[in-house]
Amino acid sequence: MDLSSSDPAVDQFRSLSTGQNNASLLLYFLLGGSGKVREVGSEEVDGVSTTHYALTADLDRALAQAPAEVVDALQANIEEIEAGGVQTKLDADVWVDDEGLIRRVGYVYRLFDAGGGGQMIATVTFSGFGEPIEFEVPDRDEIVPVTELQGEL
Repeated sequence: MDLSSSDPAVDQFRSLSTGQNNASLLLYFLLGGSGKVREVGSEEVDGVSTTHYALTADLDRALAQAPAEVVDALQANIEEIEAGGVQTKLDADVWVDDEGLIRRVGYVYRLFDAGGGGQMIATVTFSGFGEPIEFEVPDRDEIVPVTELQGEL
């Protein structure tokens, strides 16, 4: 699907590659680490030995520390989080291997209204570092305009 298309039918799919669905932004949240970083212990993630750390990630601080090329995307992501009524200080867990690669990251998202709200825990695992990404681009005759799919969605 051509996500740069101006066709309004594409709008519902465009968000799948941005905002909350952009796992790289979760790594930039860690730039907002505030307070003490606590070592939880050693754990395996996908068969790789890691050190598990716990910290608080302040998303406003992360935004201030982020490289210029991701600031707009990160700010939009944080605005989505706030619009959902979620606090911008998150409990975070991060698992780092011996090479310094982040193998897993997890966050606890808490609603502003703790009395009637709740929390969501999101964990993302990273793997395949340095491996080529393989995918096939479909032939032009296999491409269907999204407007023709609307009845099937």
